[in-house]
Amino acid sequence: IIAVSPDAILDNIFSRIPCKKYIVPNSINIAEYPILKKPKNESKINFFFIGSEDQEWHGLDIIENLAAYFTDYEFHIVGSFSKSKNRNIYYYGKLEESSYNSIMESCDICIGTLALFRKGMKFACPLKVREYLAKGFPVIIGYEEMIDLSVAPFILKIDPLNINYIAIDKFCKIYKDYIVSHNEILELIGSEKYERQRISIFKQIIGGREFN
Repeated sequence: IIAVSPDAILDNIFSRIPCKKYIVPNSINIAEYPILKKPKNESKINFFFIGSEDQEWHGLDIIENLAAYFTDYEFHIVGSFSKSKNRNIYYYGKLEESSYNSIMESCDICIGTLALFRKGMKFACPLKVREYLAKGFPVIIGYEEMIDLSVAPFILKIDPLNINYIAIDKFCKIYKDYIVSHNEILELIGSEKYERQRISIFKQIIGGREFN
């Protein structure tokens, strides 16, 4: 079994299968994503989130709480459509990449999954976070990333059940105009590295060395 995170093979039917188990995280071809992030000469911070509708683990309610706290900042949500009591949060519904890129380009910080615990999961490697990074954006997440965060200071992990608003504000002010370069993330999310690992595992299996 080759899974993308520990949660995919722990505490479920796969954990009881007597076989070799490997973890190879999700990755992307970084070269396919041009840098969109552009520094702006303004104090207001704009956040961007994309995700399918009616998925409670996205944590849209948590984003609503962030918007209620950070009233001077704006939040832009693609993929869902809703009415908000907060005047600083905007829902755009489903959009093609060519359309949401223009919204993303106007933003400073992107938001990843914030309520993965609602699925009973702890670890993840969402493709949306990899897209954010490849397009140059610092990211806020609410789960254990498969990326080594010690070498990725442009990713802020928060506790969604005990939000430290001061830490978020500090992170945003530091990284508001920061552009994540492709060189910084090549070894963290680049598909060339991880697909080589996956192919190496397949070669070992085909060669019979994993059935001793």
